[in-house]
Amino acid sequence: DRQETSPSYGIPPFIYLCGFLALAAYAVEGSCAEWSALLLHTVKGAPESTAALGFGAFSVAIALSRLLGDGLRQRWGDFALLLASTSAAFCGLAIVLLSPWPALCLAGYALTGAGMAPIMPVLLSRAGSRDDISPQRATTTMATLGYAGLLVIPPGIGWLAQWYGLPTALLLPLLLSLLLMASCLLLLRPVR
Repeated sequence: DRQETSPSYGIPPFIYLCGFLALAAYAVEGSCAEWSALLLHTVKGAPESTAALGFGAFSVAIALSRLLGDGLRQRWGDFALLLASTSAAFCGLAIVLLSPWPALCLAGYALTGAGMAPIMPVLLSRAGSRDDISPQRATTTMATLGYAGLLVIPPGIGWLAQWYGLPTALLLPLLLSLLLMASCLLLLRPVR
């Protein structure tokens, strides 16, 4: 069994950082799940039948990307995979917010899903493979922080939308995806 070198009550700062990145990732995923149909219907003018496809496009892309994620991770490594995937998620959300065409917005949601898929598996793997904390404690801490993002941020978007409008409120997930991209650059840069 792995021995923890930190005190039994101590959790390394890296685990908290991964947990806050998990919070951001789950917040982006939750905002796509909860607000895609409303954005497509009320803002982009899509019929309800088309608007309902937003979350479907996101979900199918995330599932396919997760199936391919391990192979891409072995081939590219964590840094290249997360740089590409967080960039894709950011670009996908930008397309969704900027495009006036519902069909292009659906493609943006698919790109966002493909980009979001590898983030959590890589973060959990990185946190669980450290020597200064057990994998169980690392993943529990990350999951707690991550699910807080899923439970708080998407409903908070509704509150922001009441005051500023849905497109402005959805800038929050866009900024979180940018934060994910920047953080992955800092955390997972290649070691030379």
